[in-house]
Amino acid sequence: MKFELTKEEKKAFNKFKKDFYFWQDKLQLGHYDVTIKIKNAKGVWAQISIDEENKVASVFVSKGDLLKMPKHVAKHECCHLFLNHLVVLANTRFTDGSRIWEEWEKLTMVLEKVL
Repeated sequence: MKFELTKEEKKAFNKFKKDFYFWQDKLQLGHYDVTIKIKNAKGVWAQISIDEENKVASVFVSKGDLLKMPKHVAKHECCHLFLNHLVVLANTRFTDGSRIWEEWEKLTMVLEKVL
C-alpha cells in the first residue's frame, strides 16, 4: 500500500532509513537484504521481520508515529537483526552448544569494535 506523506513525514522516514542503514553497516550486517516500508500500525513505532535462512529482512515503520518516533528506534530494530541468528540457533532443537558459543563470540567481537 502506498501512503501519502507530508514533507515532515518524508524527512522523518528518510532519517529512520539513514539511521537503520548506518547501524546495519556498523554492526556488520551487510549480508542481509533489508527493505524498509511504511504501514499503518497501532501500538508500535517499528517492527522487523527476518528470514534468517535467506538473509532477508523487512522493517515496517508506523506511519502514525513517524513524527513522534524516538531517535533510538532504528537502532533498536537493527539490534533485533544483529541478535537474530543467535536467537534462531538457541531455538533450534538440535543445535550444538559450540555453534551458540561461536555466534556469541562473533557478536562480542563486533560489539568490541562498535562500543
